[in-house]
Amino acid sequence: MSSLKMPDKRNSNVMKNASTRTIASTYHGPLPLSSELRNYENVCPGAADRIISMAEFSQKSVSEKQNKALDNDKLKIEYSYKLANKSMNITLCLCLFLLFVGGFLIFNEKIIAGSIFTAPCFIAVLSYFSPFKSQKNKNNK
Repeated sequence: MSSLKMPDKRNSNVMKNASTRTIASTYHGPLPLSSELRNYENVCPGAADRIISMAEFSQKSVSEKQNKALDNDKLKIEYSYKLANKSMNITLCLCLFLLFVGGFLIFNEKIIAGSIFTAPCFIAVLSYFSPFKSQKNKNNK
């Protein structure tokens, strides 16, 4: 019926000797290998120039994004510095005001009220300049 013959079980060696060979190559970057670029140019004239211009545009775009991110980081740092500087000035003025009011009260023989005004200032200054920082502050740094 059929003209095809099934292989003999005796000839099973034929299937064992068959092998497949696969070659793969990879590269990283916006441009293909120069040999592939030549092949693109042979198939479609001008393709190599377009591929190179695409890679240049891509690199320029990535560079602009990185520069923009750096500029944003710089602005954040400057803003944080200005905010910290402003808050330190306000804190200094508040401390001096409390010391002045506390000193005035102590001078006028209202020692308890004057102590209540001056004690937080001394505690704040001592805690800021103290070499024994809390464990919480050390973990944050």
